[in-house]
Amino acid sequence: MSNIQRIMIVRTDSIGDVMLTLPVAYYLKQMFPKSEILFLGKSYTKDIIDRCLWVNRFVNSDDFQTSSEAEKMMSGLRLDAVVFALPDSFWMRAAHAASVPVRIATGHRFSSWRWATHRPMFGRKNSDLHESQLNLKLLSPLGFKVIPTLNELDQLNLLSFNAPDKKKRLIIHPFSQGSALNWSLEQYDELVGLLMNEDWEIVVSGTVKDQERLTNFAGVHLKSIPSVCGQFNLTAFIDYIAESEMLLACSTGPLHIAAAVGVKSVGLYVDRRPIHPGRWSPIGLQVFILQEKDQGQEQILIKPSEVATFLKTTMALPTTKL
Repeated sequence: MSNIQRIMIVRTDSIGDVMLTLPVAYYLKQMFPKSEILFLGKSYTKDIIDRCLWVNRFVNSDDFQTSSEAEKMMSGLRLDAVVFALPDSFWMRAAHAASVPVRIATGHRFSSWRWATHRPMFGRKNSDLHESQLNLKLLSPLGFKVIPTLNELDQLNLLSFNAPDKKKRLIIHPFSQGSALNWSLEQYDELVGLLMNEDWEIVVSGTVKDQERLTNFAGVHLKSIPSVCGQFNLTAFIDYIAESEMLLACSTGPLHIAAAVGVKSVGLYVDRRPIHPGRWSPIGLQVFILQEKDQGQEQILIKPSEVATFLKTTMALPTTKL
């Protein structure tokens, strides 16, 4: 398949999922250095893809609502291969209708047997591999045989960013979309109270809708620190994270961004399949995971006092620059 010149990666879901798919773009570029790498994603992940050093073009999936529109777009691009990191049947059917020669998707989906030409057989839910490693297994039909170690993936330079002046700032991102267990706002509030005397800038981040939750929250400490909720678009938020020292969150998009730009990234996780850190931890050189045992809990149980102690110790560590 040495004649491949234009390859599309399809991942039409959340920021964290997209971040852990970016190594696919990196390794495709190493395999086919003269190729054009396209990434099909949702509108809200565009700024991530535009910052990726290994993607040549972002294609917005939200611009194509019908099957005929999707097929026409894929035909017009004259793609040589499509890698479905997310096996979306709508886009798999469109690639088939557009007669893309190489269409790769996991063999564990019925739609793959209908619409894909190559179907690597592997499962995700019970695998011991990290999500980024599982995504790379999709490249085996293109000749990619050896899955990198997590240490090797941590070394990858995936995003461009601007951070001229590093600030001793802790970003607390207490919100998530429900894909992982998290603390309650009361627990984040208690944590902030324990850190008020530190010589750091502490801010809370989130969306405009998150700011509404914060405004209606009855706690004292979390509302006493500056909020940047809804103040940035995603590309500006990437630079804001990059100039900070540390970010705390559960398994959510900003944690993955922080790891990619070399910020100390402290993640709250539960050792529960399939949401455990072995599958979903960020990749980067400054990742710190606080993992608790699975007790059937509905939210993170680790005490704010323990996290406060950990943050104080971690903040004092030197920062490794990419």
